[in-house]
Amino acid sequence: MERRVLALIVISVVTSAALIAIGVAIGHGVLAPPRQPYVAVVKLRGMVLEHAPEPAFLWGRAITPDEVSYYAKRVLEDPAAKAVVISINSPGGSPASCEDIYKILTRLNEEKPVVVYGSELMASGGYYIALPASKIVASPGCITGSVGAIFMRVDASRLLERLGIEFVVIKSGDLKDIGAFHRPMTPEEEAMLRGIVDEIAGEFVKRVRARRPKVADEVFRAGIYVGEQAKEVGLVDYVGTFEDAVKIARELAGLPPDAPTIEVEKPKRPFIFPFFPLDELIWRLLRIPTLSNDLVFLRTGVYYLWLPGLRLPLDEAVVAGSMSISRP
Repeated sequence: MERRVLALIVISVVTSAALIAIGVAIGHGVLAPPRQPYVAVVKLRGMVLEHAPEPAFLWGRAITPDEVSYYAKRVLEDPAAKAVVISINSPGGSPASCEDIYKILTRLNEEKPVVVYGSELMASGGYYIALPASKIVASPGCITGSVGAIFMRVDASRLLERLGIEFVVIKSGDLKDIGAFHRPMTPEEEAMLRGIVDEIAGEFVKRVRARRPKVADEVFRAGIYVGEQAKEVGLVDYVGTFEDAVKIARELAGLPPDAPTIEVEKPKRPFIFPFFPLDELIWRLLRIPTLSNDLVFLRTGVYYLWLPGLRLPLDEAVVAGSMSISRP
């Protein structure tokens, strides 16, 4: 009896492992039949962060260098993928991660034509990562621009005083706790941080000038533009739809007008066990608001970020059982 149970367990484990391997292979295209030339589609959504929050269904999506690197590798390794359309909806985020993604997409564009499509929001770091593209297309309502950097910190000194809380700091130098939340900044500290913001913003400006030499100087005031405004100041090449971006990608790659598009996605785990997606399923069925709140990922620091584009705690929440509140 014990041997039979052990045998069943072994068979179950081996079968599950085989199914997982097959699912991963299919997700990577290993077992897929040869395909005709096509335009790959990559969708990038959310803040640009070093690491994606987990679980994604609870915290919302993010754009990370690892994710973009995965997509780029998939496209480069598939000879049938002749061009790429990258759809971006992002307010920006980490300067270091934006730079990493910029370099990844620059290498990709050197091998295959890349066309970026700005759907709703392509601001600050969201625009930074669009710069390597051969062409940039924005929807008529896409908020584009905010070329620059921003430093953010919380000044809780008055709140701590009201609560009677004393924050004791022993430091080796007078600037050691620059930017700390427990006290106001001094003029010297503000000047120092201004210099850092200007330095990081300067890198952004260099990238824009290098990739978009005809851009108007006014964009470096970090303003935002919509549709035709963004085209007039030189931030985008075209104003149109996602299909327009696909059409341009086909033309750049020399593909026929009816060449198909295939979205590049990360492989999904096979539906093997009935309890596997239960947590997400219950969350969706009960329509519990997600905790999509970009503010929880922000620490004191400098960002390529358009602040109004952040998702707030009420975003995508269900109000009164029927009304939904959402933002880009």
